[in-house]
Amino acid sequence: MAPIWEPSADRIDNARMTAFMDHVSAKTGRDVANYSDLYRYSIDQPADFWRGVWTFCGIRGEMGTRLVE
Repeated sequence: MAPIWEPSADRIDNARMTAFMDHVSAKTGRDVANYSDLYRYSIDQPADFWRGVWTFCGIRGEMGTRLVE
């Protein structure tokens, strides 16, 4: 079944999710080329993934040390 809508290449290139995947690739050296790669990284390295989210989003506060799995 074909999707009813797909974003344009320009929209994908300018999406915050794409910027985050680029951020993860640059910081970790992993090839995060699509959502599946990002999902796999979040499962394989949850602490690093959430640290990256924290940094990328510019969250203020104390990150803490506890990781819920």
